[in-house]
Amino acid sequence: MNLEKLFDTCFWEDPDFDADEVIACIQAAIAERDVLKDAVQQTSNHIEFIDSKLIRSERENEELKATVAQCVEALRDLHDWQNGPPLATYAVPWRAAMDMAEELLELYEVV
Repeated sequence: MNLEKLFDTCFWEDPDFDADEVIACIQAAIAERDVLKDAVQQTSNHIEFIDSKLIRSERENEELKATVAQCVEALRDLHDWQNGPPLATYAVPWRAAMDMAEELLELYEVV
């Protein structure tokens, strides 16, 4: 029974209404309102927490982008200044390192 219908019944249609039923209905409505208020507050707290995490993640992402840019610049400088392996015995690993550097520069270097 909804609250409006209960009040109509209590005050206009039935002179022998049960006041305890009205009180119980009002108390249930108040309890439900309190539960909903708590749920709204918890949701608000979760949203604030997620917002703070998002802001922190965005800031960390920007810092990582700057770090990657610096690493790419350093790798480009090293790559450009190399003119061959230091000794012939290091030619194979040197070539592998240079190939990897070239691949990474192709992927991440902003021209």
